[in-house]
Order: sequence, then structure tokens, then C-alpha cells
Amino acid sequence: QLVADAIEFGAEQVVAIARGIARKRLTKTQIIEDPVTITITGDNLKLEWGTSGDSMSCVIDGPTTTMSYKGDKYKGRARAKDGKLITSFQGPDATKTVVYVLSSDRKTMTVHHKLVADQLQEPVTFKLTYTRK
Repeated sequence: QLVADAIEFGAEQVVAIARGIARKRLTKTQIIEDPVTITITGDNLKLEWGTSGDSMSCVIDGPTTTMSYKGDKYKGRARAKDGKLITSFQGPDATKTVVYVLSSDRKTMTVHHKLVADQLQEPVTFKLTYTRK
């Protein structure tokens, strides 16, 4: 429900005639999949979302790389800061930042999402919590 509320918040910020399109686009571009697989080997990061084969591989604190998600191309980058993994995805008119925070017992991961776009007066934000199976 949090994701639906965040999408509606974003859609309400655009002119009424474009809200349907905004809802579809916001829904498509949210990286919310189950499972999320994060593999870190040295400075190399691989993120895999769901079972669709969508993934991103890059060097943490390295250069921007190109990735594909649901058929769309994005520029992606990953940073490590204060025990958090921060990923940024740049599309043609929006930037999505996803912050992964792993609990000290390594059983729970909280994922903070933030979308900033030219068409939005305020960023769309929400967080999800995953529990390791």
C-alpha cells in the first residue's frame, strides 16, 4: 500500500489531464521486486531484481554504467557511505535514488526509495523492508 500511496502522491502533482500517464509511468519505473539479490565481491556490485533477469553490475564508488530495467535504459551508479549502499539511476527526465540499509543481525534490509523528476513539485519517497528467508 505504501508504494501505491507514493505513486498516487506523485500523480497528483501533475496536471489533471496527464495523471493517468503519470500513474502508469511511476508504476513502471519503481524498482520493487521480490526477491532482491545483492552480490558484492570486493568493490564489484551486482543487483538482480525479481526473476525477470533485470540487473545492474558496477564498481562501488566507480563510474556510471548503463543498465536496463523493464526494457528501458538508465545510467546507474553505486556508492557506499556510512554502512549504506546507495544506488542512483538517471533516466531522461528523472533520477531514482535507492538506499539499502542492512540491519546489524543481517536479517532485515530496509530500502529507501526517492524519485526526483522535473514534472514533480516534491520528490516521491517511500521505504520497504525485506526479511531474509
